[in-house]
Amino acid sequence: MTDFFRLLDSSAQPPEGYVTDVAQAKRFLERYVGDSGFRRELESDPESTLAGAGLLETISLSDLPVFLDARTREGTIAAFFQGQDLGAVGTPDCVTRFCAYTAEKLRLREKIRKDAIPSDSQLAAWRERQVNRCSMLFGAGRSSALVHSPLAIELTKGCTVGCWFCGLAAPAYSGVFLHDDSNAVLWRECLEVLRAKLGLASAQGVLYWATEPFDNPDYELFMEDFWSVMGRWPQTTTAAATRDIERTRRFLDDARRHDSEVDRFSILSVGQLRKVHDSFSAESLLSVECLTQNRESGIPKARAGRAATVAGSRRNLVVDEECVSASSIACVSGFLLNMVDKTVKMISPCASDENWPLGYWVVDEQSFVGASSLDSALSRMIEEHSKPELPSNGELKLRSDVHVASVESSDVLVISNSTTRMEIACRGFTSRDLADVFSSGSHTLRTLPAVFGDDSQLLAMVGTLRRMYRQGLLDEDPVRAA
Repeated sequence: MTDFFRLLDSSAQPPEGYVTDVAQAKRFLERYVGDSGFRRELESDPESTLAGAGLLETISLSDLPVFLDARTREGTIAAFFQGQDLGAVGTPDCVTRFCAYTAEKLRLREKIRKDAIPSDSQLAAWRERQVNRCSMLFGAGRSSALVHSPLAIELTKGCTVGCWFCGLAAPAYSGVFLHDDSNAVLWRECLEVLRAKLGLASAQGVLYWATEPFDNPDYELFMEDFWSVMGRWPQTTTAAATRDIERTRRFLDDARRHDSEVDRFSILSVGQLRKVHDSFSAESLLSVECLTQNRESGIPKARAGRAATVAGSRRNLVVDEECVSASSIACVSGFLLNMVDKTVKMISPCASDENWPLGYWVVDEQSFVGASSLDSALSRMIEEHSKPELPSNGELKLRSDVHVASVESSDVLVISNSTTRMEIACRGFTSRDLADVFSSGSHTLRTLPAVFGDDSQLLAMVGTLRRMYRQGLLDEDPVRAA
């Protein structure tokens, strides 16, 4: 059986040619997906095209069907996950090794999600409800990609790039938080507060949101401080990798030195993709995902932020309104800070709509002037909004995307939305009793005793409602809650 090596582990020592196989396979897919000219040339003269791109030594013509057919490629990755010996059925080494690397990144994503659980039990319970809510809201595919990071920090106000499809509708750049003497002290003090509040989960934070990291000339200094306090080099996504090639080269060297796992370059044009490939070897970008966001890639954009409002031909590049799973790019269930404005928000992903056009809830927001006031703001938000148990005065309503699908069985209430169908066991009361609680729109735990005079029936109903609350099935939308 073929041996595989963990390439995101700096201590791994794969054999000669192993890293090149994976890196070249990755580069081929980036070029194929993002460059329509490359696709045309590959179709007319595959051998010369691969040779011209420096890929022929790794990828042979016989390997192309596995790479070019997404369904075949996904099936190969699934087979790897299931423990099948791909080499035994003649799958080329470069394919099996690439699939192993893809599987490694998927496992890393799951690890990050687990490591992002805050140490504060109230906040952890709130986050778990948001994880459950998003799982049903977005469906298995999209929700599995959400790590629900507990923290994102913006080091500028706005962004200079101005992508037409920005799911967070980043405003134009208007200010920067520089790493001068006073700011450096404030920054480290704020990091210490965040670490104290979130525990080890704080290390899963990122230093960007509706911003371009490289807009801040001191971005790398802030990363060094984050690494020093939190113990982890934060992941970076940048759309400006080609703005200053030497800076990007130093950035990649820093990432390797600090055992960074995966970073991302957003690719906005074919020219930018070619410049990235010309400037950096495939091996040096092994841990960098080149996200081909350019028009030629044909990858649809999430319907959130600016992408939800575009007109003309660009509308064809945005997912349909019915596709709830692609209505948000938010990935934080926790806190969003802006160091320029000195603001902190408590946020969580949601489907983009008229109330939340950016695809995330803002549960609360407050300004701070220093580490002490930040600490107070975080404590207040956690106490007010992270109720581990169903509040006695909260209205008992299903989420707006969930509806009662069936009460045909007296002991099972069927609820569903566009992605999921779920059965709620009704013991000690009927499914109609539970459906009526939700349909009234005015019941709370306090009003239920007047409806269910029998104590055993009441206790059974309350127990079920509390479980549904923990599952994220009850409505906690901040607008409707207000």
